[in-house]
Amino acid sequence: MMCPVLAGLIGSSSRPTMLDLSLAAHILPLIHAPLPDTLISSLLSSSYPTLISHARCVLGAAMPSARVLPPERYTLSALLPYSSFRAWWNQPRRPKSEEEKRFDRMRWRWIGLAVVGSIGYWLIWGPELRFVRVADENGDEGLAIAVGRDSVVFDVDEDEEEEEEGDGDAEL
Repeated sequence: MMCPVLAGLIGSSSRPTMLDLSLAAHILPLIHAPLPDTLISSLLSSSYPTLISHARCVLGAAMPSARVLPPERYTLSALLPYSSFRAWWNQPRRPKSEEEKRFDRMRWRWIGLAVVGSIGYWLIWGPELRFVRVADENGDEGLAIAVGRDSVVFDVDEDEEEEEEGDGDAEL
């Protein structure tokens, strides 16, 4: 059974159009989202009740079993399945066969090889990172990370520049 608002707007077709779906997709979050200021949802509810009923009818036609859940307080601990981890860790396990042990060892070797290969790649072909002391316009010093092999000099005194130029000539 189709709601009267939806039947009047879409005519004889029993399916909502893309315009109906996009309108409902923009209206329903404004009504149901727990926003800090309820001005938009109260304005829609008081001024446009047929628009809200149309959006709810489109939702009902598009997803008949959809239900709106009450707002819930989410924390990081709610995202982690602690109880399932504890149950998995404490549950008694059957002894592994030699084939399963061999498979586990090979899996850990593969993971170790991938980690060592990634670190080796970074050390050989990765960018060179250096910690550099940097002074700002107030004279306060801080640490920065310089990327690359080019020598970058920040706030060097003139005496130090002359020493560096002299050192370069002595090495040639």
